[in-house]
Amino acid sequence: EVIRMKEDEEKMGSGEKQEQDNAENNIISDLNARLAQISNELATKTLEHEKAMKNLEKKHREEVIRMKEDEEKMGSGEKQEQDNAENNIISDLNARLAQISNE
Repeated sequence: EVIRMKEDEEKMGSGEKQEQDNAENNIISDLNARLAQISNELATKTLEHEKAMKNLEKKHREEVIRMKEDEEKMGSGEKQEQDNAENNIISDLNARLAQISNE
């Protein structure tokens, strides 16, 4: 685009060059505005992602603590069932964590 604009500029007169410069400056301004908008959107998404990750990690820690407390109160058969339930919860949390990371 810049090369094309320079080639076009060489073919123009002074008034046309000024118009072309103005058009180029408008394009650059529009692109800079769009870049700023995208940067703000990215920053917002990053903050939302970090917040979601912290919440998920907090829930995971709370769930692990709760499961350990429950495990201390159970017998052997119940512990196996609890282990299975815990593994399912951990798998679900890990899947959600992966999903959030991909977003």
